[in-house]
Formats: sequence, structure tokens, C-alpha cells
Amino acid sequence: MKTKASGILLLGLNEIRKERRIWLFLFITMSMLIILTNSCNREDIPLLTTTQIIYITQTTATCGGNITSDGGATIRARGVCWGTNQTPTISDNKTINGVGLGSFLSIISGLAPNTTYYERAYSTNNAGTSYGSVVLTPQIAGHNLKNKLGLIKFGNYDNNKKKIYT
Repeated sequence: MKTKASGILLLGLNEIRKERRIWLFLFITMSMLIILTNSCNREDIPLLTTTQIIYITQTTATCGGNITSDGGATIRARGVCWGTNQTPTISDNKTINGVGLGSFLSIISGLAPNTTYYERAYSTNNAGTSYGSVVLTPQIAGHNLKNKLGLIKFGNYDNNKKKIYT
């Protein structure tokens, strides 16, 4: 048999349960809103590619990169890094070739004959530094270097600053 007091108690419990469900719904909704808002404003590292070496001498090589996305943050530095290890970083040798999106060319210098170098483009924004793929620099063997693939121009300059291709 139900009494009036037990009916009031049950009614009170149902109201409390409804209120808890409303607060739980509001908590979940606000949490999702915060997560979605933060993920929309997230900065990421830039996207870029490394271009092939287009010109090489005994001590220099010309190469570059193309930055296709800034990752949502301003590009603070870009260029090419190189070294004798297979994954060069900006801690190794590097050029600095401005800021922003787009293509750029770099001249890397100080290369030694008969040495294999690896180079790749880099780009830095507030989220960090990203790298393009590694490109292998052909061994520089002095004046007898030949361009067997037809893709890279090799050369030197004479005393009158005229280009000499070998």
C-alpha cells in the first residue's frame, strides 16, 4: 500500500534524476564544444617537398624546396640542411632562405670532393620544424664529373667569370 509520504519521496527522486541527467548532458555538450574549438585552432608543422639538385660544382650545389602548407602558423624560417649523415637536420649545416609559403632555391657550399652528401628542405613554424625527403648529392670527383643522367648541370668558372661545363 502506498502512502502519501512515499509518493512524495518517489516524486522527489525522479526530479533529482532528471536534474542529474540535465547537468550530465550540459557537461558532455560543453566538453565536446571545448574539444572541437581547440582542435580547430591547432597549429601543425608545415608541409613541404625537397627539389632535386639542379646545379653542382666542386664545392657547391643548388637545390631547394616548396612549402605547400604553413600548418596554420607563420613560417619563421625555411631553407636546406645537409651533411654526410643520411638524415640531416637544422643542427647540421643549413641555409636560411626567407619565410613564407612557396618555392625557394638554396646554394649549399663547402662541399668536399669525393664525399657523399645528403640534403633536404626544412621549414619552421611555432609548432616545430618539418623536413622534406632526403636527396642524395652525387659524389664530387673534381673536374672529371660527368652528368650521365642529363638532369644536373655541372660546371666551373674560368678566371674571366665565364662558365665552363665539363
